[in-house]
Amino acid sequence: MGVRISKSHDVVVRNSTFRNATDVGGGGAGYGISIQGVAKVDRLGYANDTKHNLVENSKFEGPYLRHGVIIQFYAHNNEVRNSEFRETRLDAIDLHGELEYLNKIHGNTISGVLTGAGIALGNTGGTPPSNHSASGPHNHILNNTITNTREGIKVHMGTPDTLIEGNTIQNTTEPPMSRGILIQNAPRTIIRNNTITNNTAEGFWGILLEYDPGDSNAGNVGSGIPQDVEIIGNTVTGNTNGVRIAAGTVTVLQGNVIMDNTNSDFENLTNDDSNDGEEVQLHPTDDAIVDIERPDVNYGVEDPGKTASGASDRNWYRLFNVKANEDFTFGRIAYIKFDVSDVEVESATSAILELHGRTGSNTTSVALDVFGLIEDDWSETTLTWNNSPNHEPDRVKITGVGETAIHIGTVTINSPDTSKFVIDVTEFLNGQTDGYVTFMIIDLIGQNGNINIMSKENGDENIWPLLRISQDTEQEPELDEPLQIGNVKVADLDGNSLQDLDDASFVRVSATVTNVSDTATDGTLIVALYRPDGSIVRISYAEQPIAAGDSVQMGGGFDLPEDTTGYTIKIFVWNNMDDMVPVSARIRFPGY
Repeated sequence: MGVRISKSHDVVVRNSTFRNATDVGGGGAGYGISIQGVAKVDRLGYANDTKHNLVENSKFEGPYLRHGVIIQFYAHNNEVRNSEFRETRLDAIDLHGELEYLNKIHGNTISGVLTGAGIALGNTGGTPPSNHSASGPHNHILNNTITNTREGIKVHMGTPDTLIEGNTIQNTTEPPMSRGILIQNAPRTIIRNNTITNNTAEGFWGILLEYDPGDSNAGNVGSGIPQDVEIIGNTVTGNTNGVRIAAGTVTVLQGNVIMDNTNSDFENLTNDDSNDGEEVQLHPTDDAIVDIERPDVNYGVEDPGKTASGASDRNWYRLFNVKANEDFTFGRIAYIKFDVSDVEVESATSAILELHGRTGSNTTSVALDVFGLIEDDWSETTLTWNNSPNHEPDRVKITGVGETAIHIGTVTINSPDTSKFVIDVTEFLNGQTDGYVTFMIIDLIGQNGNINIMSKENGDENIWPLLRISQDTEQEPELDEPLQIGNVKVADLDGNSLQDLDDASFVRVSATVTNVSDTATDGTLIVALYRPDGSIVRISYAEQPIAAGDSVQMGGGFDLPEDTTGYTIKIFVWNNMDDMVPVSARIRFPGY
């Protein structure tokens, strides 16, 4: 650790450079600066309260830094500003999940954090019983510029009341499946006036709200969905994807510019209750580990000869010791395959990969990355280093990233007790229509740790790998429809009526909305453009109270992509943008 500010106040670190830590492993090693109070004890009002400390105009240069700056243990009213963070191993600025609050992170430049976040609030690490969890309330993330990070800003583990404002997240080309702003269990987060642009990494989403699995090593503490999140006045343009609400309640969207994203501008999945669907649980058909030093040896099934002789590698087929050293010349990679031929993967609403693992001797924590592979043509009985897919022949390095190997996420194994950890693989599974799905587990950063992941050859079936898939099997319920839509007109920018979308560059929709109930109600007219696969590309809305028996004119519009073959517009009414409950029938264009 470069500088530790502990149980202190009014300390200034200025014009300093931090680089070349000698240890970037877990347990507090490799931090540039730590600002910390007393673990699990709030010292507000005491002389040793940690507050009013300042880090400014400094540089934090990786890759030999685990974190640039961490703030933890009830530290509050501290500030990190106008500093540069580059290529740290994990989160560059980390509010460490120890109830730190009212801190301000602003004006910093962060780049090249490929295995962590630019700025993260909340943490799944730590050692039981003193695990990290949520950061405290009212931290302010302001006017930072973040480039090429796995997550630009991440808030999770129940961290409440964070303000994310005026940040620029840009030019992300790697890793695949990266996120601009990722919100998991983070009540009352406000995302306001941020610019997220020109991020072209495979699978990138500008703003993503999703379920938080919590800390698998501490009874899944911190799990939950985003609640009361506000997304206001942001510009999300020119990215691979725009805004996706995969989970959450009482989410407010207002005044955002979400357009010209390559695949999808906006997706809201929260109208589908995935808990009402049927869940399928699958164990692997095949799993194996491969070893670079034994390139022709199979470790997918038991070798009776090794068992009888007591060979040092006799248990590798059931205890997957995934690892890599610093120069990636030594190590092992795990592969797991599931047969999903009886599952409608394209309509799966949730897919969770469950694994069990533990740390071994001389290891406190190892972060492993999970990839989905396109290649499924392998067997656990014959897989070896020499014939296994997606790695360099002479180094423990992945190949085909973004093409045949899709990054899904990272799991951290940090307990000597066998523990469950989970990762959401829904998006990858939805695209795997050949009947099988393969996952690779690899150490991307060369930690040389000693961990074990349990294979399906382990004697206890309860700790085998498991893929849990939920599908919505419910019929669409009959809707209470107090509002009716009529007199629909679809026109171009000049007001000329359209019969289809073929030759238009802009569409303007107007409609009469009538309240046929006996009570006043609010109505939000939604005009949305759908691709042939059912995903939303454009959305516009208008809100208005409607008295009982009254009719009002409402409308919306947007620009159209160059090619609209197979696209449709749907026009309908929600009660409001918070609850998003349908209160009218849907009208389709063309075809209404």
